[in-house]
Amino acid sequence: MDIHPIQPGHVLVVPKIQVDQFQDLPEEDYVALWSAVKKIAKKQKEVLKRGRVGIHVVGVDIPHAHVHVFPFDSMPEYRTVVDKSIPPDHEALAEMAAKLVL
Repeated sequence: MDIHPIQPGHVLVVPKIQVDQFQDLPEEDYVALWSAVKKIAKKQKEVLKRGRVGIHVVGVDIPHAHVHVFPFDSMPEYRTVVDKSIPPDHEALAEMAAKLVL
């Protein structure tokens, strides 16, 4: 779970090997990354009943390939800028993680 979620249910998918950019992943790890993203997106749609699931592949905040996967219904929700000065709600994150377990 992302500790500063764009929307409730925001998950980070991080490959097992560390590379700076996703396109530098070996083919097997690249395929595994996107397969995991797809599984999580389907689970988010099933459990959270939101209209869409979005992804962000940014990689400037942390120099490690990762994909943000989050449910949303509108473009303003997709473009939400999170206030990272607010402490994470670890209890809510744990409850959401329990809902989204694969």
